Amino acid sequence: MSKEQIKKYLGNELDEQERLRVQMYVAEHPDDPEFLAGCEQIFDSGRIPEKELKKALEKLHLRLGMVDHEKSRRMWKWLAFAAVLLLFPMAGALAILVGNSGQLEYRQIRVPACQTRSVTLSDGSVITLSPGSQLVYPDRFCGKERVVFADGQLFAEIAKDSRHPFVINSADVQVRVYGTRFNFKSYSDAEQIELCLLDGSVRVMLGEEKTREMDMKPGDMLRYDRLSGECSVGSFDKEEYDGAAGINCLRFNNESLSEICAELERYFDIRVVILDDSLAGKRYFSYFTNGETPEQILSILAGNSMYVDRQGERLFTISRNL
Repeated sequence: MSKEQIKKYLGNELDEQERLRVQMYVAEHPDDPEFLAGCEQIFDSGRIPEKELKKALEKLHLRLGMVDHEKSRRMWKWLAFAAVLLLFPMAGALAILVGNSGQLEYRQIRVPACQTRSVTLSDGSVITLSPGSQLVYPDRFCGKERVVFADGQLFAEIAKDSRHPFVINSADVQVRVYGTRFNFKSYSDAEQIELCLLDGSVRVMLGEEKTREMDMKPGDMLRYDRLSGECSVGSFDKEEYDGAAGINCLRFNNESLSEICAELERYFDIRVVILDDSLAGKRYFSYFTNGETPEQILSILAGNSMYVDRQGERLFTISRNL
């Protein structure tokens, strides 16, 4: 990737196909010094309108529990990947990256709110995506690895191929498998990563540098906190996470109210504003599988201690119940 291409990307001067090409590169090389330097330069120079930059950073602050912009200045490796999705969103429900002769074509799927999508890849693997999730994949696999890029939640049924591992890249995590079924949840702007392995074996590489490795066996549930670096492995109910049923529900495992609101925003295409900052860190264990509306979910979570107010079709506010 040339310095000029990165410069044009950060200056928002590329068309949709060129932007996707750079996004693919940055997903593979989040530590590229030219990209990181460009992000910092943009932050300091004001080349992006302050309103847009503030909006993107507020998303990061809300979902990462950050409270000041100075802290985000010290997180450029993290912000670099987040900027790919927050400052310059991938365009369209399905985009095709057309390369030169002999190069791969990459396709992108972005799932609308309240919908799921299944994709059958060229090797026969099937990936089912939850609402608000994205997947970038080649029209055919070649080389030693089968590589895709994901942001969101998915259920994967990976075709067996002992010579060519299947690799899913997401922010701060890489999942390597040869043939297996698993449920994977990793949003680039969320704090928690979760992987539930139903069959086969998986090697997970964690952290910005992907230097922390963990091997999983069937029945293992891995949870990783991007901010603290804490990682735990427990068990789970396979029926709850298997197939489409595993992503056609909303499941909150010790997640903060701010994280839950972010997930509801993605799932239903709504906006949820927490008016009392002291409520944002409140944590929940909840499971919704019966097609509840966002208003019903928020009301259940609020209980008697909070007040949920619906303002229009897509805006909800949460405040302390006095």
